[in-house]
Amino acid sequence: MFALAVPQVGAQASTGEASQPQTRAASQNEEACGDAAIRGRDQADRDSKATFRLCASTSGDRMYVNTSGAKCQSYVFLSWKDYDYSCYAGVEAWTLKKDGKDVADSRVYPGPGTYKLTVTVTSRGRRYDGGAFSDSNLRGEATIDVTFTVPEDHPKPPEPPKPTLSTSATREDGTVTVTVTNTGDRDDSRLVMFYNGINGAALPEAGDSRCHSWLDGKHGSCELGGLDQGKSTTILFKTAGAMSWSVSGDDDIDVNGTSPAP
Repeated sequence: MFALAVPQVGAQASTGEASQPQTRAASQNEEACGDAAIRGRDQADRDSKATFRLCASTSGDRMYVNTSGAKCQSYVFLSWKDYDYSCYAGVEAWTLKKDGKDVADSRVYPGPGTYKLTVTVTSRGRRYDGGAFSDSNLRGEATIDVTFTVPEDHPKPPEPPKPTLSTSATREDGTVTVTVTNTGDRDDSRLVMFYNGINGAALPEAGDSRCHSWLDGKHGSCELGGLDQGKSTTILFKTAGAMSWSVSGDDDIDVNGTSPAP
């Protein structure tokens, strides 16, 4: 088998011929294969062709396309000459169509059915001739019909993480009390809170030894330590103005809040 992508080399070729494919299922993987060929003028303007086995496979999620058993030839002196030193044919690009429309978006398996598989193939043949190597590079398209019966089996994307914290606040006599609650399904080992004044208000004065103001005088932070599942902790701030805060825990999801209006 060969890799999906190869550098573009050689001359352009016309659309190749293909035989009827044969489909076989192996365990959870299903593969449809057919004999295919590209033919055209190579870089030395010789009539050349490459024949190969073309296969598409899927397990119900992604699709994969590759080649095997490549044979490279050029028409020289009224006969086809094999490039028997080496012959490589690799899939550069491919499309899967049904009723003339592309159906394999981002290489995702579209489900059971019969499709037209069209591949762009690059081939490179080499033979040892007259004391020197001779190469033939070719690029062209081949198409086969492929039929799949395996059902679609696309894994569900993981659910986005949910915040494990919530915050609430009350204001009374110039004091804002912020309550942080662990609403998640596990303990949090380290909570960090950042706070600042908003709407032109000065930095609130935290009445808590876990908090300190930054040197810029505009921001502060609190190292709140761990918080068990279902438990809460409170922080008191002296401020005549409005304030905002952001708290994060082990999941690194910020939970933001603002104080009630003065």
